[in-house]
Formats: sequence, C-alpha cells, structure tokens
Amino acid sequence: MCGGRLEIVPCSRVGHVFRKYTSPYKFPDGVEKTLNKNFNRLAEVWMDEYKELYYNKKPQARNMEYGDISKRVELRKRLGCKSFKWYIENVYPDVQMPELNPPASGEVRNNLIEQICPEMQVIEMHALYDKHHKVSSFLQSYQNTQNSVKYEYENDTL
Repeated sequence: MCGGRLEIVPCSRVGHVFRKYTSPYKFPDGVEKTLNKNFNRLAEVWMDEYKELYYNKKPQARNMEYGDISKRVELRKRLGCKSFKWYIENVYPDVQMPELNPPASGEVRNNLIEQICPEMQVIEMHALYDKHHKVSSFLQSYQNTQNSVKYEYENDTL
C-alpha cells in the first residue's frame, strides 16, 4: 500500500523462536485484550471501509479502546499509502473477500443436524457472494460439544 513488495508464498508459515520457554512480551491487560487493541488499531489505520468486516466478525471489539492512532494515520498520509481497496484489487486480487454490503446477512440454521447429531453445534456459517450477488459457497463450522472438536467444511456446489 505504501510501496515495496509483498510475496505470497502458499503453505508458508511464520513463527517466532524464543530463547526461553516463555514469550519475551508482556501483556499487562492480558493477551486477548492486548491483541484486540492491536487488531483494532490495525483496522482503524489501514483497512478503511473494510474495517467493518473485522468488526462484524468480532462485534465485541467494536467499542474497545484502542488508544491514540493519530501518528499512525499521519504516517500513512505522509507516505502516500494507497487504500485497502486498491491493495485488494491490485496486489491480492485472488483473495475471496466478503462483500461490504451483502444483499443479505444473518444466521442460517440446519435444525436437521441437531436432530441427527445432537452433540454437534453449528458455530458459524458464512455465505460467500460473487460479484453478481449470488451465493457462491458456504463456509460452515461445527463443534462437537462432547469433546470440543471443531469441524469446518466449504461447500462449493450450489
């Protein structure tokens, strides 16, 4: 967004190697609160209108305090960084981004699965829309309530 180069390497992993068994970072407010604060700062500074996708996914983060970001916003302006939309369209056009304003949203439930497999609980179900506002696929997450195993599958045949 601000120049430079980005390499997307399929199946790559990024990790941290520490010399001790514990992280060298301190989380005085707890790990989750610290991470949410940082995610909010990232969304507010860099994602433009796409930050709504983040907040829709994590509604509890919407009203969390994230501190002063004015210097980060000024840095982005000073560097002449492009928009997040530009990034998606030009740098990573293959990414499957949900629509900002989908024709419909909400929860879809399969009551039959609860009757057949009462130990399975639907956690999330997302419809992915193509550019013509047609549902192109579903991503579903299930959790086995007896042993906390999570199952995910994508259905491309609609």
